[in-house]
Amino acid sequence: MMMRMRILAGTGLMWVTLGAGAGAEKLWTAPQDQQQKPAYTLAEYNAYKAADAEQNPQEKIKQLDDFIKQYPDSTLTPYIYRDYYQTDYALKNFAGTMEYADRMVALGDKVDIQGRLEALVARAQAYDAGTNDKTLRALDIVVQANARDAAALGLKTLHDWKKPGAMAKDQYAQRVKSFKALFNSVYVAASRAAAESLAMDEAELSREGQAMEENQAARQAAANKTLGEQAEFEQRKKQALDLGMKPGTTEYVEYVATGKVTSVPGQATGHATVHITSSPTGGEIYVDGKFVGNTPSDITIAAGEHIVKVTIGGKEWSRPIQITSGEISLNAEIPADK
Repeated sequence: MMMRMRILAGTGLMWVTLGAGAGAEKLWTAPQDQQQKPAYTLAEYNAYKAADAEQNPQEKIKQLDDFIKQYPDSTLTPYIYRDYYQTDYALKNFAGTMEYADRMVALGDKVDIQGRLEALVARAQAYDAGTNDKTLRALDIVVQANARDAAALGLKTLHDWKKPGAMAKDQYAQRVKSFKALFNSVYVAASRAAAESLAMDEAELSREGQAMEENQAARQAAANKTLGEQAEFEQRKKQALDLGMKPGTTEYVEYVATGKVTSVPGQATGHATVHITSSPTGGEIYVDGKFVGNTPSDITIAAGEHIVKVTIGGKEWSRPIQITSGEISLNAEIPADK
């Protein structure tokens, strides 16, 4: 577990004043020399101040959004980003806190070292709080890797951070100690979580790969069985012809289906020729469960009750028929897929 109790100061952030020279309240001046006019307008500054002063967090976020839309390239952007991550933290939107802290750091030299340090401290605290409250995806490797890298950058930035002139030595030393403990805690926890997440991802990929191999092996075995059965079927058709059996006769159908003949060729009585067609054509014909050919075909069937079934593409058509003699026509209407 992270060192949250010794790191967090109540429920707030361990703020460092953004070191951009004068405070935000002194950003706008009305210089006598127009060449020294700030790189932002009075309207721009007033819009920032209004958002900064807003006490309702949701309304504050809305005003910050409006400011970014109206002034996307404002030199006041660092202050806007700071308000974003402070407000997101107050709302317990820890992902938002980390996002805008990252945006602040990404401004590079547009923000001084103290401003970057403040953002990195806020990010580390948001990661700590979000992980402990389980509001972040605890094992998301991207979240963990980013938190680890930001903590490492925080340690480097802290090393380069010099004591502000107005800060007492003991206060500076305490800040350095607290920030270092925070960054080290986050770095260790995020590194461990990233390693665990990577191991889980690799294990999942291994399981998926094994399952794919097993499925492929099963499909190949089924295909091999089908090919083997088809080869046997074709061989028995040839053998039936060599034995003098006529295609479509009961003995021919029986031999092709089973490889055996229980009736005596030429002695069967009470047969009928059944003309079997299908729409679409090419369906497999089964008589009493035995495969006898494909549509269209003329099949000789012995007298008696029989079930004729035609299958195409997983769909089937079947009818009971009573055979006496003569000829019968059957057409299997199998609806096409919509």
